[in-house]
Amino acid sequence: MTLRNFTKVIAGVFALAAISFAAPSQAAQPAIDFTGFNHQNIGSNFNIGWEFTVGASAITVSQLGYFDFNQDGLATTHDVAIWTTGGSQVISATVASGTGGSLNGKFRYTTIANTVLTANTTYIISGTSGTVDEFALGSTSGFPVTLTGLTVDPGISLVQSALDNGSNPGLAFANATSSANTLFAGANMIYAAGGGGGGGGGGGVPEPGTVGLLIASGFSSMGLVFRNRKIRK
Repeated sequence: MTLRNFTKVIAGVFALAAISFAAPSQAAQPAIDFTGFNHQNIGSNFNIGWEFTVGASAITVSQLGYFDFNQDGLATTHDVAIWTTGGSQVISATVASGTGGSLNGKFRYTTIANTVLTANTTYIISGTSGTVDEFALGSTSGFPVTLTGLTVDPGISLVQSALDNGSNPGLAFANATSSANTLFAGANMIYAAGGGGGGGGGGGVPEPGTVGLLIASGFSSMGLVFRNRKIRK
């Protein structure tokens, strides 16, 4: 093998490795957002939220959050959970009081283990109401009034609001749904499309074994070239 061919082989191997490392990953986004809202304090012991259906592709949830009315910190902690429509808890977390949670839009979030929600499946996300903090109200008709500038990430579709009966002091399944109301925006989530890890829906850094094989193949080619050159001498 000539030096020119050797250079081409090595360049090809490391170009392939570079492409693998550069594989893009989709940024995680909040499920819902809005510009204007009416708000209400429902009182303690309630679990409030909304029902949604995942679209044709799975999503990976990386953060759970709760509505921060003035974006200046939460008065109390809020437990937030995602449930199946049958009442089985998929994942839960506690959003810290004050400014302990990270602020994104009008919600404060806490990071969770990456949790994949299945495509074409309906879930409920809800959070404990606390004693002081308020939540935003959204509706297609009647009470409460419609949120303005409501945007929903295209990976999901809203179904209806969800609420429990107020008899549970802690985290509980919000099984009282109402099609008259789009959502009770207490809880929210951040997710990325796809069922991969890293909150980015797959892609990103290749497996270590893959990288090792690429690099090993490059050094094997180098060894072969140098051995052939030595024999020719």
